[in-house]
Amino acid sequence: MALVFARRVTDPLIHLLQHFDRALVEHKAADLRGWFVLLTPERTVMEQKLDELASRSGLGALPLTLGDIPTGPPNYRFHRDVEVTVLLYRDSKVVVNHSFRRNELTEASVTTVAADLVKIIPAK
Repeated sequence: MALVFARRVTDPLIHLLQHFDRALVEHKAADLRGWFVLLTPERTVMEQKLDELASRSGLGALPLTLGDIPTGPPNYRFHRDVEVTVLLYRDSKVVVNHSFRRNELTEASVTTVAADLVKIIPAK
């Protein structure tokens, strides 16, 4: 399971989501799953932007959702300065946790996170 939480959408984030989307398609038989949550208090405004993001970026396999709580799910305890959090689970345990403050998610870090996907792909 791959979960991505973000407080705003940036080009590197879009590229990361595209990597995850492709991985979900490529590893469908292995039952790889994931989703993206945009954390925003502006639900009405962002619903349309999320639809635009999906169509503009070619995302089709990765579910895109809105989170009503800008700080994220209370039990996750995201730091207030963290803009993007990526959690990769295997067998109900977090095996990879990446957190990025504003402007820290770069193309290089997208490559690193995408490479970590192999750690959670279930065996066939």
